Amino acid sequence: MRHLRVGLIAILLASSCTAAFAQTIPGVIDPVPAPRYEPLPVPQAPVINGPLSNQQPRVYQPPQRRTFQDRVKDCLEASGGRELPLGETQDSYVRSCAN
Repeated sequence: MRHLRVGLIAILLASSCTAAFAQTIPGVIDPVPAPRYEPLPVPQAPVINGPLSNQQPRVYQPPQRRTFQDRVKDCLEASGGRELPLGETQDSYVRSCAN
């Protein structure tokens, strides 16, 4: 019986102690609980060139350069079958045409 009384007194003391801490001070607003934040979304890496494929990469191919020799040959062929006189006349014609 004595243990029952000691247990009952212990329970009453414990409840009165917790009630003392639970009382609010007049004129003070109860604290607002902190908001619950949802986890931030994980950013995805941007797709820059699209998915990889088995295609070979395209490399810039510059157009073929026409050399002076190619242009001289074209000028001589453009003159047709007519024969140009040799010497300065032919030279001046080919130079003016090729340049």
